[in-house]
Amino acid sequence: RDRLEEQQRLSYEKTEHREGRNSHEIYGDLWEYAEAINDEHFSIERDVLFQIMRELAPWLHGREQAEKQEGAAANKANLPNLVFFGEPGTGKSELAKRIAKKILKAKFSKVTGGALKAPYEGQTSGEIIKRFYTLQKEAGSENVPVVLFIDEAYDLFNNRTDSADFNGEIITMLLTAMEPGKRTLSATTVAGNSSGLVSVTLNENAAVWMAGYEKDMRKALSSNSGMYRRVESITLPTPAQSSLWNTFLQTLKSGLSDEAIQEGNRKLCEECEGMINEYFHWGRSKTYTEFFANYAGAIKLAQEMEKSSLLNRRPLTAGELTVLIEQQKKEIRAQYKQVVEENFGRLPFMVYTDVSETIDKDYIGAEGATEKLKQVKIFPSSRMSIIRGRICAALRRQWASAGNSYGSSGRSAGTFSSTAP
Repeated sequence: RDRLEEQQRLSYEKTEHREGRNSHEIYGDLWEYAEAINDEHFSIERDVLFQIMRELAPWLHGREQAEKQEGAAANKANLPNLVFFGEPGTGKSELAKRIAKKILKAKFSKVTGGALKAPYEGQTSGEIIKRFYTLQKEAGSENVPVVLFIDEAYDLFNNRTDSADFNGEIITMLLTAMEPGKRTLSATTVAGNSSGLVSVTLNENAAVWMAGYEKDMRKALSSNSGMYRRVESITLPTPAQSSLWNTFLQTLKSGLSDEAIQEGNRKLCEECEGMINEYFHWGRSKTYTEFFANYAGAIKLAQEMEKSSLLNRRPLTAGELTVLIEQQKKEIRAQYKQVVEENFGRLPFMVYTDVSETIDKDYIGAEGATEKLKQVKIFPSSRMSIIRGRICAALRRQWASAGNSYGSSGRSAGTFSSTAP
């Protein structure tokens, strides 16, 4: 934290020198933005806010200068395109919406990548045009920024059955939408687009924001180097367990109108804090984090407590809370098991270093787990290339001992390569 504050201080000094502003003004802006975004239901860490404000600073400064001029001059600074990386339930969508609406005062439209992706070529570009047209019409002025937010944006690119033309259409449209200055989006066809729009002109205050899991988003952005260059990345850290606990308490506090039940549940949670935090720790493990979903999992537990309390018309008991937590675990395990069964046939054979995190004993079965693990030798990934080389060398010797010879190129059609699986 101290190192971060020192980095921020140095960055502010550079900004101060460049813009002629003093540190008090810049720090004041940062705290003002934090107050605008945070409330009892949502909180953003200061280092994440600093990342975002650093990217938005040129545009905000341009707006400030434009407002000082007579006649409400247009902001000529380009609104940056952002991509939010983060694990499930880290608040990517909520953060993007609050930044857009509370700081930028923008018109904001959220859509998932799967919903935006139409079944036929030409329809997706028509849908993007239609959404930007609607946003700019609602804005009513070029000075009002507009943000098209695509959640789970990797779903636009990850269908293996799509043709190169189909993916090319999506990439071309997004690249054009992310260009600086004024630009025109045009569709080759508007099939399925009820507005009948074939083009829309965007100004400097229009931007595309995206969000998703970091690994999947980076893979999607790598489909075109131009797309990666046009976005600025914001990484949301996985929330600490204490943050989940605070979110859980805040949700519990703001949910019920019956103060007696609310107070009873609060006292119960204080008594059972260890059990609840143990559940959060279990949910944040690599195996289950996608289904527990961090903040979403903490909020859901509080909401389930509220439902049960309203049904019984009294606070929960410790036993009832235990049963409730076990039910949540059972549901998460069932979802995990379903995903494993669906993907098992397509998963490559892999050797993991950490058995406890990659093999779920609950799924295998407590009795069968020990026997299955005895049959597996675990090697660190650094040794795998050595092991593979030894296996290939042995196979080559066996091939040669059987009377086979290598061709002039040094290998025959049957030769085992050191890079072969």
